[in-house]
Amino acid sequence: MNILRFELKRSFSSPWFLMVILIGIVYSILHFVFRIYPYLPTNSAMPLSAFNAWFPMRPNEYFSVSLYLLMPILAAMPYADSYYTDLHDHYMRLVTTRVSKGRYLLAKTAAVFLTGSTSFTFIIVLNFIVVSSFLPLVFPQFTDGTYTVGANSMWGELFYESPFRYIVLYTILNFMFAGLFAVFSLAVSAWATHRFMALLAPFVLNLFILFLCDWTEKLYAAPFYFLPPGQAAMFVNIKVIAAVFAGVAVVSGMMLYAGAYRREAT
Repeated sequence: MNILRFELKRSFSSPWFLMVILIGIVYSILHFVFRIYPYLPTNSAMPLSAFNAWFPMRPNEYFSVSLYLLMPILAAMPYADSYYTDLHDHYMRLVTTRVSKGRYLLAKTAAVFLTGSTSFTFIIVLNFIVVSSFLPLVFPQFTDGTYTVGANSMWGELFYESPFRYIVLYTILNFMFAGLFAVFSLAVSAWATHRFMALLAPFVLNLFILFLCDWTEKLYAAPFYFLPPGQAAMFVNIKVIAAVFAGVAVVSGMMLYAGAYRREAT
């Protein structure tokens, strides 16, 4: 039995995965109506650039703020609660008669990570496609003073030299953290007494990190601030981002396997 292929098929055909995709489409439509359409047509001497209109590049505006606050829930919705439902529907007991518990957990983790990361990344990529279809791709100029990315920002020089490469790097970063939040939700589901506890857990984690960083005046360590490519916080750097990712990943892995085998023992 190819458990990984089976889990991926289940996850990407989940109605909740399709629901997040639909949310992303609606989000881009609303963004176009309220933030892009008023600037059309673009025949002025200094038209709004698609690089500046893409909502992740505007970290202080409503569309970006709301999306990055809800990011953990959107990433968890497609499949992160499936371990809980498999357990309580006795589906897991059936599967683990054909494959080992370890292989099942690895396949489940991979499927949860990929659906969570793909669903959220779809939203920001779709928005860039929509925005760039109606606005010109005017390359950013540091002297414009219209961008929140400075020369000393993380990958700041790259943004002004090659904005497409900058966007690709930040899209990968968002992909990784969306998947991480989904896996954290999966880990909580191994301990949860209700599926909604698992779905809300990464949202609570995101808020906890945000409040902790605000209290310690280290906003650059909060995903809410370092994930938008517009970089709302100063001193964002890849070492801190990697440390946050590694910390959440280790905690998630320990929680998942400890919770899964605890349930098996009981």
